Amino acid sequence: MARAGQRVARAILKGLGAEGLNLLQSNGPLAGQEVFHFHLHLIPRYRGDGLRLGHPSFYEEKDFPGTARRIREAL
Repeated sequence: MARAGQRVARAILKGLGAEGLNLLQSNGPLAGQEVFHFHLHLIPRYRGDGLRLGHPSFYEEKDFPGTARRIREAL
């Protein structure tokens, strides 16, 4: 999927003249997943397109070490 995503991303940038691209994959309803199989969204981006995908951080920088530790332990 990563290789196919890269190939299609390059084609979107070149073929559509996009200035950037968002690659999005969501897991679970709380993440916005509506189709329950693995798929990638490749979203062409243009200056001034008005699309906003960012979100506020749920963690403060002081929490990063503990968060990273919990993820490492789960691995």
